Amino acid sequence: MPASKYASTAVLMAGIAILVIHHFYIFGGYFGSDDMHYARLSHRLLHGEMDFGDHYSYRWPILWLTGLSYWLLGISDFSTALPTLLLSCGVFVLLFRVFRHSAYQLALAFLLCFSVKWYVFYSDKIVPDVYVTFFLFFAWLVYLKLNKNGLLMKSLLFVSLLFLAFLAKGTAILILPLLIYYFVLDIKQGKLYKWKYAIPIGVVLMAGYLLLCYSLTGNPLARFDAIQANMYFSECAYDQMPWSETWKRITTGFLSFAWRESLIYFLILAVLIRLFATLRVKAEEELSAINFYFATVILLYLSMNFMTFSFKAYSPGCLEIRQYLFSIPIMAVCIVKMMEHFQLSKLTLSAFILLLSLVAFVPIFKHKQLSKNFNYAEVKQDVNSIVQLLETSDDIILSNRVMANFIDYYSGFKLTDRLYAPEDFDFSQCQDNCYFLTNWYTEFFSRVKVDEVKAASEDYDLVEIDNTVYSVNTNGIFVHSVVATK
Repeated sequence: MPASKYASTAVLMAGIAILVIHHFYIFGGYFGSDDMHYARLSHRLLHGEMDFGDHYSYRWPILWLTGLSYWLLGISDFSTALPTLLLSCGVFVLLFRVFRHSAYQLALAFLLCFSVKWYVFYSDKIVPDVYVTFFLFFAWLVYLKLNKNGLLMKSLLFVSLLFLAFLAKGTAILILPLLIYYFVLDIKQGKLYKWKYAIPIGVVLMAGYLLLCYSLTGNPLARFDAIQANMYFSECAYDQMPWSETWKRITTGFLSFAWRESLIYFLILAVLIRLFATLRVKAEEELSAINFYFATVILLYLSMNFMTFSFKAYSPGCLEIRQYLFSIPIMAVCIVKMMEHFQLSKLTLSAFILLLSLVAFVPIFKHKQLSKNFNYAEVKQDVNSIVQLLETSDDIILSNRVMANFIDYYSGFKLTDRLYAPEDFDFSQCQDNCYFLTNWYTEFFSRVKVDEVKAASEDYDLVEIDNTVYSVNTNGIFVHSVVATK
């Protein structure tokens, strides 16, 4: 093995080590809503249960892999994180495949990924966005290798990866403008053969998917109908808000978001490198390569800002970084590929790596502090103590949705029938065996306060009784016995 490949392998191992260390030592817990719902659906899948009225049930890659992990290892924080963590490491392996000839370039690509706030944070979370990131990045790399040699197999892999990204989450549609640009560019350059197999394979896969949905539900468009039925008003429901909110979103909103989340680095670097190339690069072939990668970065930004997720109304994506994680490794490759045409010295590259290292590890350090402040280890300990007590009683638990999800998750989803959010519970059922549990962590993520629970009791008064058997207060869990009286 050449010395350069040894060095690149060391960089790869260092990158993977950062992800693993982050999971075991900086894990900050769960959001307690969508992530716990994926865990519950994965567990149900193991028992042959599927709710086709829930659009999350159609995100099969995350449910299949998480379910497999539960089947092999049981339900735990590690088995929950394992599939996502492996895919996050897989992204780094793909980057290694691209830059294995240069440890400097590989290090730059890794640091560009690390420099984006939340990129490492989501590397072990049970969310479909990391799945979309892996599949779209892999598909993009396969597209770059499409040529007449082995075209059929490469096309099959390319389309299959795009399809898996679509199965994981509908936000995969954000790659569509870039693919359309590549298609038009290939026509202009006489390379339409690249799509010779890809398009018919895509049509066959989509037709097969619709037929499968029809066989499972009796409706080929069941997934899309479920999405429509499960829609709710949120802070990013632009199609339900005044036009002024959409205007703000597509003008200053996304750029402010990109600046705040460090996503703007790629755009700034791409523009600066392209301007520098005008002065330094004269060879037409090299300029063409730089223009290709530059256009890729620009189109990804335009898609992230302007692309709509709805076919019925203009509805751009939420300003949440996980929606756009897929773009980060693609843009990292583009930036490094643009730079390689300048033939920079090792000293210059080393200085750039040092500068990026300072930028990249600031968000990781901040998330370490954030995780420390959350004290999730204590929250988990308390929840597990409550689970042990509940397993030996018949008590009913009221809580905010996040606390209910945590108790259900750490019980292995054995207590689902005894956990209620106040809005789902008939308070007349309460005698002396109903308890309300909450703490600052779950209130923070659910945005539900104790006073709101009292308001939800309508005509019933909640009498709080202190010192119950569930008073596990090592992290400020407030436990009240709830007696409902007219």
